[in-house]
Amino acid sequence: MAERRPPGFNIPLGFYDGPEVQSIPRRIRAAAIGVWGLAGNYAATQLTDGYVGPELLKMFGCTPAIRSALKVTINKKGELSPLWEDAHSGGVQLTNWPKHQRTNDEVTTYRANEAERKRTARAAKRGRGANSHDGTNAYLSNSHDGTNAYLSNSHDGTNAYLDGTYAEDTPHLANDNDEDNRWRQASTSGNGETSGRTTAGRPHSVRPDHRDPKTETETETESFPLVTSGGGVASVDAHDPRPHCPDHKENYDGPCRKCRRRREWDERHAAQIAADELEHKRRIREIAASCPTCHGTNWIPDTEPAVKCNHQEAQHA
Repeated sequence: MAERRPPGFNIPLGFYDGPEVQSIPRRIRAAAIGVWGLAGNYAATQLTDGYVGPELLKMFGCTPAIRSALKVTINKKGELSPLWEDAHSGGVQLTNWPKHQRTNDEVTTYRANEAERKRTARAAKRGRGANSHDGTNAYLSNSHDGTNAYLSNSHDGTNAYLDGTYAEDTPHLANDNDEDNRWRQASTSGNGETSGRTTAGRPHSVRPDHRDPKTETETETESFPLVTSGGGVASVDAHDPRPHCPDHKENYDGPCRKCRRRREWDERHAAQIAADELEHKRRIREIAASCPTCHGTNWIPDTEPAVKCNHQEAQHA
């Protein structure tokens, strides 16, 4: 289809005080526009191209007065411009449907094209996966950590580059023995942009002083706090922060990769978070029990009205 109209029943801007609406008697104006809107939404949902049968009109609360009023509305030129007309089998036909709404043919064609596009994309993806085993270049878009990877003949001793590390100023593939290139690749973030510091806080312009002799990785670490449901704080390694999904605040059970990675992360850290939360609750109970003000009752005695104790003396003891 030439134009992709938005889904649903579309109403032109300025319709609310247009001549068609103003030409409807005031006493039934709101009811008439309500019935017309319900009829239009039904037709858009069921792809009837604007036709609404008599049973639906009855269900929407259409009265003879409303039906007649919507057939004699006028436009800004003062000419007859009905919002609907009588149609077959006692139903009505909403006027100017192809002008503002998606027709049955448009939606059917669009859905068929989308299905074909997705089939082609899946076939191409399967083809790329097959080529990754024959020594040719492969582009992997679903690695376990959520980043894209470009592998170029990695079996011959050259490096595999994460998406973005194959920088424009590096015309050749770095060899594993080239320490400078390895350090430059490690200093590039996963989104293809050079960040100012590592997750441990070291500027990329400064070479690391502490490296594991076996893995050749930095040994410096940093922890991020994670607030639990009970108000406690659990320490999380900065090299493995909790994944974030910009589309869903909580984990979504549907097909969302970011939520799936966040759910897997929660499962891996569930034991530590639960232990920290229990420790936080135990500490709160100990503070309340040792409070010299409320003596564990959580309320300050001899006060009117009652005041809840915040156990400040116990915390500073």
